[in-house]
Amino acid sequence: MRECMDGYVNVSLDLTLLLNRQFDLRVPSSMTVKEFLQIVSDSYGLSLAVINPTVRVVQIGQLVASTGTLEKLKDGVLLQLESI
Repeated sequence: MRECMDGYVNVSLDLTLLLNRQFDLRVPSSMTVKEFLQIVSDSYGLSLAVINPTVRVVQIGQLVASTGTLEKLKDGVLLQLESI
């Protein structure tokens, strides 16, 4: 895994607990978790009510809250939705 150098990061978003789906995406690292999930929901027609989400970085067990950005993530991380 390498750190994002161009302002974007490649992530896998695991929504299997909610929708039984996983997405591989390239997103701006400056985006907050809430913005990220809302855009994914809107883009894929998932109709998620994104209020105060948290995601877990599976590789290191770290939680990222709704206002946290994706800036410190490395390419290729798996994000698992913990709460929406």
